[in-house]
Amino acid sequence: KREGGKGRGLDKRARVEELVMKVNSLWEANQASEMYRAKFKAMTSGISSKPEQSHAAYEHEYREQLRFVSQKVEADRARIEQVWEELGVTEQARQAFVNELEAVRQGGDDLGCFRLCREEASGLEGRLKTYRDISGMMDRRADMLRALCDDVEHQQSSPSRGAASDIKGRQERIKNIIREYPKLVARIKRYALRWEEADNAPPLRHAGSNVVESVTNGDPHDSLLRAMHIKLMGAGARTSPEHGPVPPRASPESFPNPSPPPQRSHATAAHSPQSARPHSSGTSAQNQNASASIYRI
Repeated sequence: KREGGKGRGLDKRARVEELVMKVNSLWEANQASEMYRAKFKAMTSGISSKPEQSHAAYEHEYREQLRFVSQKVEADRARIEQVWEELGVTEQARQAFVNELEAVRQGGDDLGCFRLCREEASGLEGRLKTYRDISGMMDRRADMLRALCDDVEHQQSSPSRGAASDIKGRQERIKNIIREYPKLVARIKRYALRWEEADNAPPLRHAGSNVVESVTNGDPHDSLLRAMHIKLMGAGARTSPEHGPVPPRASPESFPNPSPPPQRSHATAAHSPQSARPHSSGTSAQNQNASASIYRI
């Protein structure tokens, strides 16, 4: 009887040691504080000579830590689904991860499920940051194209209106856009190609369009923006491996025409008092010349 009791005691001690290792692993996964761990160990050190009590204490701690891990797995799964949606991850890629996770779960490896979900979530967060960076650059690119189109339309509708200071300020803004646009396009393309190569992913999309195709051939859904893009990135552009394409010199008449300028009939022009009266000041002519020179860079 004594030997049988001793054997049962050893079995319980072995189970306690096994639980200690499992609890330590769960503490690491849950990032339990050193203070919490020390407090628990101090509590159980007083009952270390009583295997049944030690076993009960560690069994309870194991189940509690396992519950925390399960909660984190569910939170990671929800976040993974959310990021999948934003990134447009294919159904095939999603199902591959779900199948892998289910295989680990069927094996009873709770920590394995936790690590797999945490690895997937962490990788997706990095991809999401890159995706948002590219999306931000694509939005800025569209804003630049619209600003150029708006300026062309403004000059065609009222080329000589506005103070000289306003025209000069607009001229500087347009110069900056024409200078910076090809650099931005080169950067977008570089980021998008790295994305597709690094993640072995399908082509990156933004606002329903393929990013690389949009920055190569222009916007597929907007003919005016596409024409402006092609002009800026035209065949006359010189390409630098370090700084990207350099736009060719452009003149206002060579840019896309958003709408035909209003035409005055010969009869109206002939009888207009203003058409027969000479300018009293050179200010209007100077403003018109300044406006027309905006794209001559």
